Amino acid sequence: MSPRAETRTSGRWQSGLCLACIAVVSMVAGCQSAAQHQLTALSAFDNGDFQASVTALDAAAEERGSEQELIAVDHAIARMLSGNALYGETELRQARSRLDYLKQKDLKEQTQAVFTDDQAVSWTPRDYERRMIDSLLVLASLQHGGEDSFAYSSQAMETVHQDLQSLQAAESERQDAEQDASEADELIVPNRFSVNALSAYLHAAVNSEQAMNSDLTDRSIRAVSFWHRGSDSSDLLTAGFGTQTGKRHGTVHVITLHGRVTDWQPETAVPTSAALLVAGEILSSTGDHTVPPNVAPVQIARPIHEAFTSRIQTRISWDNGSNVVQQTGRQLVDLNAAAFDSYQQSRDDQIARAVARRIVKKASVYAAKDSLGVGSNSGLDVVINLGGMAWEALEKPDTRHISLLPASVEVVQLEVPVGSQEVHLDPVWNDGALAGERVTVDVEVEDGRNSYVICVCPPQQPDRLIVLP
Repeated sequence: MSPRAETRTSGRWQSGLCLACIAVVSMVAGCQSAAQHQLTALSAFDNGDFQASVTALDAAAEERGSEQELIAVDHAIARMLSGNALYGETELRQARSRLDYLKQKDLKEQTQAVFTDDQAVSWTPRDYERRMIDSLLVLASLQHGGEDSFAYSSQAMETVHQDLQSLQAAESERQDAEQDASEADELIVPNRFSVNALSAYLHAAVNSEQAMNSDLTDRSIRAVSFWHRGSDSSDLLTAGFGTQTGKRHGTVHVITLHGRVTDWQPETAVPTSAALLVAGEILSSTGDHTVPPNVAPVQIARPIHEAFTSRIQTRISWDNGSNVVQQTGRQLVDLNAAAFDSYQQSRDDQIARAVARRIVKKASVYAAKDSLGVGSNSGLDVVINLGGMAWEALEKPDTRHISLLPASVEVVQLEVPVGSQEVHLDPVWNDGALAGERVTVDVEVEDGRNSYVICVCPPQQPDRLIVLP
């Protein structure tokens, strides 16, 4: 290559690098601004100021178009908790429809992800997040009259039935592989599906107001026990639902959302044999690359906390004049445990994709050198090597998640006479001692019907009960 030609080539590389730097700086500046708004939204949420969280998410959405769907779900949750249940429901429904569409694989996105990282693919919720969206739709509807709660709960139960069929099929395969497996072995419910217990609970409550749906109600109540990892429903259901109550009585359901679900963080992971096998399959479908015998650790995403343990519960009481009737809630869903189980289930796939990307990127750098005829000691070789290193360094694990989901969901029921009733809600420690201020709620109880009180305990004020309007 002549000195003049080498100078032109070097100039083109320098111009390209300058443009790339400008683009990266612009992108990072925009991301930082949006990230600041999101941090503001999280801080407001953690302190129970849901309206301020809505405002901050409005600003974040304007500056981060690539994560509109993710922000839209958080925004809908904040709207729901701030007292705008109708608007929150509408936003959640729209976001769910959009996410169902984006769940379809896009060849362009999949190819781009091989050359960048998993965040090149449109965000779609993990199993536990998608199921929680379904349950939040039911709750949002119940907040303002429950007009669409039956439809939402029926849709959620379709997913529950699909999960059951998948578990049964997996268990059947396991028994076929293990000839000594007992036919009587019980299905083990993975934590990532535990949100189905809430779906079944809400489905039972919604259907219990129709006497003709008593069989469906009973099946859903049994499903609560199954998805709650085999617990006895008597531990969770302290009163009959709807028409299961005594004459001229109804059920008051208190559903408490505790804390905020765990965030995700990068993790350095050593490739496993299973992950390398999957990586080989990915590479064979995208080109003629092979997996080397030794691969350096890669970055993947994992939840920060593995479980949520609240020492505070919600106690509901009603004074009939001669004695006090009370019940204390029980945790129905642990979303931190669901997140950790989701991570364990997808860990090898995450590693495989990261390994495949690293190999493709290194191969692309070598191919660029060959096509340009770059010598190993030339200045251009250094530039290309630095560019390749920066290319790999820019890769980030996909830690995107719905931030404003609760860490856990607690439920408790109390059967009370019809009429305008005054019920008391107390945040209590595990030993029953009072942990925070009492909240009194006026509830209109109808014969054979369910009334719902939805509460939130903010992460920074776990002993404070915020009753949603």
